[in-house]
Amino acid sequence: MKKKCNERSLFGAILTFAMYLLAAGPATASELHPLACTWTAEKVATLGGVPVTTLSLALDQTITIDYRVTITRTCQAGFDPFAESGSSDIVDSYAGVLARHLFVDNLDLFASRTFNYSRDITAGTCDPFEVTNTVEAVDGDPAAPFARASANVGVTVRCGGGGCTLTQGYWKTHSAYGPASKADSTWALVGGPDAPFFFSGATWYQVFRTPTGGNVYYQLAHQYMAARLNMLNDASTPSTVDAALTAATSYFANPANTPATAAALSKAARQALLRYASTLDSYNTGAIGPGHCDE
Repeated sequence: MKKKCNERSLFGAILTFAMYLLAAGPATASELHPLACTWTAEKVATLGGVPVTTLSLALDQTITIDYRVTITRTCQAGFDPFAESGSSDIVDSYAGVLARHLFVDNLDLFASRTFNYSRDITAGTCDPFEVTNTVEAVDGDPAAPFARASANVGVTVRCGGGGCTLTQGYWKTHSAYGPASKADSTWALVGGPDAPFFFSGATWYQVFRTPTGGNVYYQLAHQYMAARLNMLNDASTPSTVDAALTAATSYFANPANTPATAAALSKAARQALLRYASTLDSYNTGAIGPGHCDE
C-alpha cells in the first residue's frame, strides 16, 4: 500500500512539473542568449607613423593625417550574435560608415577589427583650429552608441613668411639629448627623439646617430628626418621637396623596408632613394626652397 502511494506521489510531481513547463512556454532567445557583449573603440591620429594631438602648419600648407580606428567586442559565453549588442554599425564623423553589422556572424567571444584612412588638413587662414574626428559603434538608438572615441588634433598656423631650413647636423644635436644646451621644441611635433622611426627598430634619435656606412636606408632617413623637422619648423616646401617627402614616406611606411633589407634593393630602387635623399639634402642645406637659416 505504501509503495502505491509513493508511486502516485512521484507521478503527481512529474505531472505538475510538466504542466508548469507547458504554462511557461518555450525559452525566449534573450533567456538563452543574454545581452552579454561590451564594445570598446580606439581612434588615433598619426603623422608619419607617430601619434599626434597638435600640429603647427604654415599658412596654406596641407598635410596628410592618418587615422587608425580599432573596434573590439568582448562577449560572455552563450551570447547571440544576432541580438542587440551582438553587432553594430561603425560610423565615423569624417569617413562615414566603416562597417555595417560588424561581427554579426562572428561567434568568437573576443573580436577585433582595425580600420585605416587618411585625410588632408589645410591651414587656410592664420587662425588656430581643431580637427575633430569621432567614431561610434551604433545599433538601434543613435543617441546611445555602444562605444565612442575621438582623435582631436589642435592646429596652430604660422603666418610668418616661409621660415628657413637647418641641416641634419643641427637637428641631430638639438634634441633633448644635446649636446646643444637648448633643445629645439620642434622635436615634440614628431613625438620627440624617442619616437620610433617607422620599421627601423630604432628611434628617430638612434637613426640620426647611426652612420650611413653606404646604407641607402640611413642616407635617405637622415635627410628625410631633417626635412620633416624643417617643414614643421615653418620652412615652406617647394613641389619637388613635397614629392620627395611623399615618396620617402611611402618607402619607410612599408614594413618590408628596413636597414637590413636595403642592401637587397635593385639598382633602380636604390638610385631612386638616392635621388630623394639628394633633393632633401638640397632643401635642408638651402640650395632649394626658402634658404638656409643663420644658426
